[in-house]
Amino acid sequence: MKKGRGKRKGSSFERDIAKELSLWISKEVRNDIFWRTHSSGSLGTVGGRRLEYGDIMAIDDLGKPLTDNWNIECRCGRCLDTRHLIYPAPKNSSIIQLIEEGMTNARLSWRKSLWIIKEHAKPIMVMCQHKEFQTTSFESVYFPKYDLVIISFDLWKKEFKL
Repeated sequence: MKKGRGKRKGSSFERDIAKELSLWISKEVRNDIFWRTHSSGSLGTVGGRRLEYGDIMAIDDLGKPLTDNWNIECRCGRCLDTRHLIYPAPKNSSIIQLIEEGMTNARLSWRKSLWIIKEHAKPIMVMCQHKEFQTTSFESVYFPKYDLVIISFDLWKKEFKL
């Protein structure tokens, strides 16, 4: 991969997710309700204070119920290593780092954690704390070590209620 390509790939994924979330919340009418946060991919601090958390923000009031309550982190890549949710993980496991970063950001921003992830050649998935999203779907997986549920993005959009 060319140097810097991963960042462009992540930015593109975040834009795609912002459009998908916009279409979802507007019942397929608008694709401009959410967008990438200004600080996505950076610290987004001014004077040592962090101003934004997460990768997706609402740019329209219709999206506020989601982003006011949920810290949305997006990741795509070749090896997120979701198997490390089951098997022992090295300290540098990308999925564990993502979970820890998301939980920290959610705690600092007084919101709940929501991760939207895509591994190479796999469907888009959503991870969130089990206590925040109870599903009866057999198409979800629960990881008690982290109290996480993973479910397909399409199924999450059908089942999730604000």
